[in-house]
Amino acid sequence: MKKLSYYTTIIIVFLILQACNNESTKKKDVDQQQDVNTGQDNVLDFVSLEKYQTLDPIKVLDFSSVQVISQINECLVRFDEDNLSIKPMLASFWEVDPSGLSYTFHLNKEVFFHDNACFEGGKGRSFNASDVVFTFKRICSPAEGNYGYSLFKELIVGAQDFYEG
Repeated sequence: MKKLSYYTTIIIVFLILQACNNESTKKKDVDQQQDVNTGQDNVLDFVSLEKYQTLDPIKVLDFSSVQVISQINECLVRFDEDNLSIKPMLASFWEVDPSGLSYTFHLNKEVFFHDNACFEGGKGRSFNASDVVFTFKRICSPAEGNYGYSLFKELIVGAQDFYEG
C-alpha cells in the first residue's frame, strides 16, 4: 500500500511539474500565429466575450472597446507595470522642463502609417508632430460623444479654453 501511494505521489508531482512547463505550448502558439493568414486586407480578428461599442478612442466608455483599441492604437508613452516606469512608444524620448509643467516629446522616426485611402494617393506616410497636434485638438474639441476630454481638461493648460471655443 505504501509503495502504491509513493508511486501515485511521484506521478502527480511529475504531472503538475509538466503542466507548469509551458515552453512547448508557447512554441506551438507562436507557430500557429505565424501560419495564420486570412488573405484579407484591413481585417483585425479579435475574440471577446463582450461586444465592443466603438473603435473611436475619444468615445470609449466600455472595457471591451478599450481592449480592442489598445491593440490598434499607440500612445506617446506607456506605463510599465513590471517596474512602475514610463516607457517610450511613439515618442523616442522626452524632456521635462524644471517646473515639471512642460514636456517636449521627441517622436520616433521609425513609425509609419499603413497605406490607406485617407492618405494622398493611398500611400501611408511617416508619423509626425502634426498627428500629435491633431489628436490633442480632437481630444479637446466639443464633438458629440467626446468622453476623452474629461480625462484631459484638468491636466492640460488651455484644454478648457480650447473646448469652450
